[in-house]
Amino acid sequence: MRTNLLIFISLILLFNLQCTSKCTTKPCVKKTISFKQQSPILYCGLQGFTKAETEHIIIEIKKPFEVCEIKGKINSEAGDWPEGTNVIFEIRKRDKESEINRTKTDWNGKFKIKKIENGVYCFKATVNGWQSVVGIIIVSQEADPKNEIIIEMLLGV
Repeated sequence: MRTNLLIFISLILLFNLQCTSKCTTKPCVKKTISFKQQSPILYCGLQGFTKAETEHIIIEIKKPFEVCEIKGKINSEAGDWPEGTNVIFEIRKRDKESEINRTKTDWNGKFKIKKIENGVYCFKATVNGWQSVVGIIIVSQEADPKNEIIIEMLLGV
């Protein structure tokens, strides 16, 4: 019994030494997160997300973002955002009844949502007069900490 306990403790210590999480702000977790590649709208749906008054075009980003934390920048194809423009950035788990976490960008298009667990999230970026953007975010401690979510929004013509 004691030998088994020592082996178990040794394995835990070995795992902790080998665990080299690149994202230094959270504890190292070796866990594979899977995402079945398909259209973000089909995978996630739009339930619960904010709909802009003028929304008639939604752009889907097909490749998931892989990040340690939810942060990034939303750019405007027209250059600088008009004064007072804040894009709504929302995330939720795939479950359409999950709680939605939302934030607004600052004057420069930057955003951050703190304390998000590892997992697969659906996102939507919305602002009146622009085409909304949807996609998938994979939050993983094994992602490169330099990775950020960078989105370019197009005018909604």
